Amino acid sequence: MITLSVISLLVAALIIVEVTVRRSDFFSPGRIYLFLHALTMGIAFLSLDKAMTPFQPFTWLVYLGSGAAYLLGVWIAWSMGKLYPHEVRPVGIDAPYGKNDTRGTIDSGYNWTLHLKLAMIFFLLFVAALTFASLGIGTLPILAKDKAMAIRNIFKVNIFSSIGLSYGGMVAVLFFMAIFRPRRRRLWFNLAFWMMLVTLGIYITALSRSGLVFFTLFALVYYHQAVRRLSIPKLSIFFLVSFSLFLGTAYLKLTNFQKQYGLNVKPAQLMVKLLNIPYIYVANNFWNLDYALNPEVYHERHPATYGFTTVSGIFDMLLVPGGSAGSAIRDAGGYDDQFQEHVVKVKGLNTVGYQWGLYKDFGLPGTLLCPFAFGLLFGLVYGQMRRSPTVANTALYAYLSYFVGMSWFLAFWESMIYIYGLMFVSAICYLGYRIKSGIRAIEPDSVFPIPAVPGE
Repeated sequence: MITLSVISLLVAALIIVEVTVRRSDFFSPGRIYLFLHALTMGIAFLSLDKAMTPFQPFTWLVYLGSGAAYLLGVWIAWSMGKLYPHEVRPVGIDAPYGKNDTRGTIDSGYNWTLHLKLAMIFFLLFVAALTFASLGIGTLPILAKDKAMAIRNIFKVNIFSSIGLSYGGMVAVLFFMAIFRPRRRRLWFNLAFWMMLVTLGIYITALSRSGLVFFTLFALVYYHQAVRRLSIPKLSIFFLVSFSLFLGTAYLKLTNFQKQYGLNVKPAQLMVKLLNIPYIYVANNFWNLDYALNPEVYHERHPATYGFTTVSGIFDMLLVPGGSAGSAIRDAGGYDDQFQEHVVKVKGLNTVGYQWGLYKDFGLPGTLLCPFAFGLLFGLVYGQMRRSPTVANTALYAYLSYFVGMSWFLAFWESMIYIYGLMFVSAICYLGYRIKSGIRAIEPDSVFPIPAVPGE
């Protein structure tokens, strides 16, 4: 397994070298997928935990097949882009990415005043949801003695507080976008900048990492594509800082699991044990996938879900008496919820890569056809963003980048929270062009435009 780890990490390193030498786009659809999957697989196959065992042949078929299908879809989208007639690349968005390349200021036809007002409304809803949920469990998770239990319970007070609380990262994203609006003030006098910091500070009290990871990846992609190219050294520094923050929040969440993780040790040994936490969080996604796809005596770990899992987030949005339509379908079919009880190899570590949901829905063909279709779509979105770098196109690409970049961890398109978030961000961007401000509005057709058919 060490050999596989070395090969995977070498692939990730080669992508960094290629980006550095050719000055290509690190956050393109293919590189996002390849780099993060290669990096995390390389970490997982270090085998620092006995639960991480070699992949079975069928797991390799599913994992490598789905990745190849996705990359094929991206490549076809790229090939189609080469055929677009009269392709125009605006000044500041020129490819390849130069040494001091600046993407330039996002178009001034966008109604940033309305954007900020809507962001403030969502901020107030988020704070209200956090307050209500905290009162429901009696404390904030960061102040609770049993932090893991508090984190789990705070999202169960009711569905409305759960949804509102989950949008801390998305509210911070809206403020982050507004920092770079035209005619902005200096950073220290920029309201959007301070509101972003306040939102993140409040959100940290809930000890929810997913929203912070979403904010981080969205902000990186958006800034890189809309404002200024991020160099590899800058990205490295940023990820080192993020990793340090991750260790801190992970420790706060796992203090009540000291016996389980072996953290009840002398202070001199604490850091060594603490560093094992990131490995477990990365590797469990891979060992759970292998465990799920290869049950003993050929019995399925989970019944077939016939397409429900992939669109379960939409069903969770539909309220019915007693809960949501998604919950009702899960109860009737005996399907797993987000805690993935059927495929947990080690208790408490329940995340699994995106291939598992597709396999439950459509079998092996689904693990090949669905990634291909998404790769094709994502590649077209990327091409459209490069040709027409509006606020809407850039935000859509940055949002979908989170789905792709974190697909080694979970299939976030199955989450009601992220489906809602995509709808809200898209709606705000749409209104920003449709409701005119004092600045001239751009033509509506450039907002989420449909790519031209090759040859037209």
